[in-house]
Amino acid sequence: MIGYLCKYTPIHIIESFGEDTYKINPQIYTFDKCNYLTHNNMCSYIKAVIDECYNKKIDKLVLVNCCDSIRRLYDILKKDPLFKFIYLIDMPRKINNNSYKLFHNEILKFISALEDYFHKPFSMEYFLNTIGINKSVNTESFNEIPKNTLLLIGARLENYLLESIKNNGYSIYDITCTNNQCALNETLKLKNALNHSKEEVILWKEKLLINYCKDLLNQFPCMRMCDISKRYNFIEKNKQNIKGIIYHTIKFCDYYSFDYTYLKSNVDIPILKIDTDFLIQGEGQIKTRLEVTNSYK
Repeated sequence: MIGYLCKYTPIHIIESFGEDTYKINPQIYTFDKCNYLTHNNMCSYIKAVIDECYNKKIDKLVLVNCCDSIRRLYDILKKDPLFKFIYLIDMPRKINNNSYKLFHNEILKFISALEDYFHKPFSMEYFLNTIGINKSVNTESFNEIPKNTLLLIGARLENYLLESIKNNGYSIYDITCTNNQCALNETLKLKNALNHSKEEVILWKEKLLINYCKDLLNQFPCMRMCDISKRYNFIEKNKQNIKGIIYHTIKFCDYYSFDYTYLKSNVDIPILKIDTDFLIQGEGQIKTRLEVTNSYK
């Protein structure tokens, strides 16, 4: 099993090697092992990831350079004997033809690293089988949010916080990284156009991987991307159906602090901001704050 954090992770490449993937969403009560490995000022989410890996004995990890904290996490863990395999993917922030080429080269490097570790070649046939059973959701395909819905936005949510919101009877629509994944439209379109002979699959290998890169990069953008207009266009298009916004941020996360400030100033929708450090503590206080949203029903 290989753990990963980011929705831009090429999980289908990993699964084509016969490995299961596990999206790490830390559930811890206190920081422990990370206190020996990191500085006190390190991002609390990264600290939680370290402890989660140790608690669940996750010894293989794939990261995407979403932010500087992720890069520091890679620097720390690549020297840790617990981890048998750790890889950092360099993903572009812009979306254009040059970005597709750059990301394609990164995917090829990643495939090579997996081949070296597992001692077996990458199989395009297995890759196509993997994406064929993909059940991910494409946010862009949803043109309308149901009426009287609370929109969850911001940084990824802890599982207990997400369950607290659901258990309080709220109709929610989640566009955080916790629930947002890629539908692989371009990859599947080309796959379905092929006759699946081994020769044709090999011939179209590069184009298939480039389309896969396009699908990953063009999914609903997180705040690390340069063009985040899709986020605000989506809210503007659905504002009549949004009763309120629950905006989650991780303490001291600049990306989402900027986003929250913009929404607060430019969107005429009630916003409840929840700021956490990814520890399961003060759950009662969170539930009390969520009662504010009763007025949105």
